[in-house]
Amino acid sequence: MNFWDTEPAKPVFDYDIQRRELIENMDYLAAMTVEEQTLYKKWVELQEPNMIRDKSLISELYDTQWMPKDINNLEQTIKEIEELEPYVEILDDPKESTKWTYVRKMIHTMGFTANPGRNVKINVKDRKSGKLLGQISLASDVTSMAVRDNYIGWSKDNKFKDGKLMLGNTRSLEEIDFQRIISVAGEGAFTDMLAKAQSVSIVNWTMIPKMTSILLEIVERIMPNLPPIDTRNFFFDLTDPAKRSSDDIREVLQVISRYQAHAEVTLGLNYNESLQVCDTLGLQSGGKEEESLCSMATEIRRKLEIACVVVHPIESAACATKDGAWWTPGPFTENPKITTGAGDHFNAGFSAARLCGFSPLTSLALATCTSGHYVRTAQSPSTSQVINLLRQA
Repeated sequence: MNFWDTEPAKPVFDYDIQRRELIENMDYLAAMTVEEQTLYKKWVELQEPNMIRDKSLISELYDTQWMPKDINNLEQTIKEIEELEPYVEILDDPKESTKWTYVRKMIHTMGFTANPGRNVKINVKDRKSGKLLGQISLASDVTSMAVRDNYIGWSKDNKFKDGKLMLGNTRSLEEIDFQRIISVAGEGAFTDMLAKAQSVSIVNWTMIPKMTSILLEIVERIMPNLPPIDTRNFFFDLTDPAKRSSDDIREVLQVISRYQAHAEVTLGLNYNESLQVCDTLGLQSGGKEEESLCSMATEIRRKLEIACVVVHPIESAACATKDGAWWTPGPFTENPKITTGAGDHFNAGFSAARLCGFSPLTSLALATCTSGHYVRTAQSPSTSQVINLLRQA
């Protein structure tokens, strides 16, 4: 073996030495005041090899920052600030990202350590002068952490393929009730809005604890007083009722059935929701094939005595009315850009098509293409884009 082929010596980790140095450093910091610690840590940061190596570049960055002409002139400084035209600049260039880090270290008293995971660095600049006004850093948590992921139940597909990790704080939804709606909207205005609407969609029942009582108040106090019109439609989406008990689901389905006396009622269900509703109503559930989907939609509609039930798995969709049942395949894609909101787009497409007077089968086709375009592009489609996808399907 030649000299230059030899491997460099690997650093040796000495636990006792490292432990002693850590304790000594912590004791050293503990003896300082907060101000001394802050100054010391900043001094250590500025002694980093790259900060010393690139000090000429760093000095050039000083003039890129916006500054008032005379900070002691209060009125002039306020006027200059009011005339600023801020905009954000997302940094994709690694060199610009490095400059961002240098500026951040030089302008802030606290040290800078990039968060684990992915980071997006952003400059806020003045459009007129091009000078730097501020900095923003958007960071995500580490993408993979076995203990966390196993505890929550996140899979790789959940994080990277499904396109959604929903961990919203829903506490504010507990404040929504019928009286709150009336106090904010006004009973007259709310009633007038329902009276004039040809289509009303009521969604997210699962996440709003008092939604059943809200629906009950509306059907008892407001619906009987609305002027009759032939085109009034109510669309209901339970939104993942697995979070609610069977008794809760049964109760809201009974309330939804009562709306049929005042409007044409449609209940929209994804596949899992249709299984939960069948189980709650004591009906036989089935698979995702055409016959089973049509059968579930038919039996749910018959049990609830409403105008229409729609069942839409990812790959297809079915619906049932008093005139029969229909099914259509969907423009399925194995690599969606987004899936959160796909059901909402399906429901919107179906409701809009029915409102326009299209047949149930045509409405299903338009609905699947509305959601199909959305999951492919992460954008809500225009009418022409829905038609184009329908032609391709």
